[in-house]
Amino acid sequence: MKQARDIVARGQVLGNGRGPLVCIPIVGRSRTDILESVSAAVDDSPDLIEWRADFFENVTAKEKTIDLLAEVRASANDIPLIFTLRSEREGGEPVQMDDEGIADLCVDVCQSGQADFVDVEMSAPEALTQNVLVAAKENDTQVVLSYHNFEATPALED
Repeated sequence: MKQARDIVARGQVLGNGRGPLVCIPIVGRSRTDILESVSAAVDDSPDLIEWRADFFENVTAKEKTIDLLAEVRASANDIPLIFTLRSEREGGEPVQMDDEGIADLCVDVCQSGQADFVDVEMSAPEALTQNVLVAAKENDTQVVLSYHNFEATPALED
């Protein structure tokens, strides 16, 4: 299956026709654990790093999350970075944020310029998703629109 257009991040075409990409998720709870995990990931030279912020113990404190995102970005060097705050309904860690809070944080992430991609769940309310999409476009942040089916993997034709 050929992708519709090249995906470019940090001045590089991702994949570039060379097969599957490797993405290392960062799932630490504390700032120290997260930054150590990013450092270890960089040593493995993945194509992408995904910070699963739903694991971060202070994710509801927006300023701390954005500050840590800047540290993660700096530590990741030139490796493209995905910011993900997965909801519990989509398999994420329980966080004390509703859909609006998650969308607001994703907007702040876009405005920070620290993430190359922000993950937005298709199951989120459409009005909130639109807010994130607008912020992403205005701030040159790419969007990963995600859907998680825990029952089955669709056929390739689907």
